[in-house]
Amino acid sequence: MAHYHHGNLKQALLKTGLQFIKQEKPLTIRGLAKAVDVTPAAVYRHFTNKEALLAQLAEEGFNKMHQAFSDIKAPTAKERLFRIGEAYIHFALNHPEHFHIMFSRFDWHSETFDELTELGNATFESLASTCRELMPDETQAEWLIAATWSQVHGYAMLSLRKCTDSCEQPELFPNDAAVIRHLIEATWGPHFPESDR
Repeated sequence: MAHYHHGNLKQALLKTGLQFIKQEKPLTIRGLAKAVDVTPAAVYRHFTNKEALLAQLAEEGFNKMHQAFSDIKAPTAKERLFRIGEAYIHFALNHPEHFHIMFSRFDWHSETFDELTELGNATFESLASTCRELMPDETQAEWLIAATWSQVHGYAMLSLRKCTDSCEQPELFPNDAAVIRHLIEATWGPHFPESDR
């Protein structure tokens, strides 16, 4: 049973919550309390319910992903789009529990999680704004954004299936960068500006 030092119970609960998700254990306030050797009342002082804890973990994930996108430096918008795709896969492999919470654990689009929704949208905007830079036509840009994200997210999910508990330091598989570039090229085709083809 884990023990915590005074003042870091919240972080202990977040870390334990990630472990529960990694081990596919049911996430409950009572279960978290038992795992860190406190009473359920102590957990409730930090999180009103398990959804609040999941929201905090999702926020951590979106902050990490947003920072990864912000750190990208590229000579052209096309190259930036490729690198965003690569960073997306890299994030999924290095933070699989956060990734699953962000996209499949609960409905963080509800009004209860307005700040989280804004953060998620801001993160997605890194990809969307790059697509709009490459495709000024608003109508075409919107479907290209949806198609590009679908390709990258789908490949991220497939990549996660290749990474088992034996992956102590998951990294991009040798051909992932090439696959992502090929998928984006195939999605955009002639829609890339002539100077970027």
